[in-house]
Amino acid sequence: HDQMGSDIDGEAAGDYFGSTMAMSDDGETIAIGALLNDVGGDNSGSARVFALPSDVVLHSSPWAVHFVNVTADFSVNSNDELILDYEIGQGRDYETFIYMKDCTTNITGITVNHTEPVVTPKNDHFDILTLGYSIDKSMIASSAIWNATSSQLEICQVVQLREGTMVITEDIRQLSIDFDLFANYTVNQNALGAETINAGNDTIGFTSYIEACKCDGVSFVCNPNALVPGAELVVCIKSISPDVEIDWLESMNVTQEGVNDMTVIKEDTVVFPSFTSREYVSTKNGVVVSTFVPANEFEYNIPGSVIGIAGGLVMKLVDGSGRNLKADIGAKLDASEEASFEIEVNLQRELGFVGETSLNSAASIKAGIGPVMLLAWANVMW
Repeated sequence: HDQMGSDIDGEAAGDYFGSTMAMSDDGETIAIGALLNDVGGDNSGSARVFALPSDVVLHSSPWAVHFVNVTADFSVNSNDELILDYEIGQGRDYETFIYMKDCTTNITGITVNHTEPVVTPKNDHFDILTLGYSIDKSMIASSAIWNATSSQLEICQVVQLREGTMVITEDIRQLSIDFDLFANYTVNQNALGAETINAGNDTIGFTSYIEACKCDGVSFVCNPNALVPGAELVVCIKSISPDVEIDWLESMNVTQEGVNDMTVIKEDTVVFPSFTSREYVSTKNGVVVSTFVPANEFEYNIPGSVIGIAGGLVMKLVDGSGRNLKADIGAKLDASEEASFEIEVNLQRELGFVGETSLNSAASIKAGIGPVMLLAWANVMW
């Protein structure tokens, strides 16, 4: 490297001039100690500060590294969850390391991938070094960097400037990232396309939450045929979003206007277990209810006879979906909310009549299942 300024010499041999030194970030000022200098008495020691003359032109960038900023983005489709910016001496060689909070232990229990660092010029003396880290969001809650007590991700970032193998200067920084996720299901019939969850307030919705229909059983194939006396009524209700599942079926009623009504499920309990069954089918993300509609209590003979089937569900975010980072902790998480469904099924005395079955899509849900409001926030402290 080119020398800046003239030589700096001590006052006398044996003073140990240069035994201690400190330099400013811009390289223009230096403090030098002389351990055994006699300026204040025999071997009293001294320290002196030297500054470059104003007419000296710097030909070398400073040995300096300054932390600038960290950005946290835990959206579903984010590539770099953490982005850190540093100001470093222009053209200096550097090394970076990421550790657990103690700044010495390697991170365990989670996949953290480094993206290629980016160096961009800032001015004549400094560059901006940008570091990106991709974090497996589904592993955060079970990883060693997650502090469940404080609801924080805790890491340590080290950036070193080097001359060969020698570390000239370094920045060691512990970072604590607050992260909380709320789930608040707003019940209405609006349908939104799926969006992302950002490190801030955002909204996520699905084109439809659930589908309900008269069906053929656990195959979840909708059956539009009219129901005849003595035939089993099978109703399938399923979530069509991989991120949302049915926690339990709270209620189900069969009604025929002006004729009768029958409660099939009440407060999560099957009312008539002798002829009614309820089965949760995880492979279909849904539930199947089988029952009978008594011919002596409901009118099958009148043309156009229709029964209404309605009920209430409790929905929740799927554990490990990537949207609920704290599913196994539960802190500050309202992960379930009631929803409803309603379908119509035609009744017919004689076989061979094909009726209409109403599918409970986003357009036909009366009480509706609508957009899910996910509130996520991530604050960074250092």
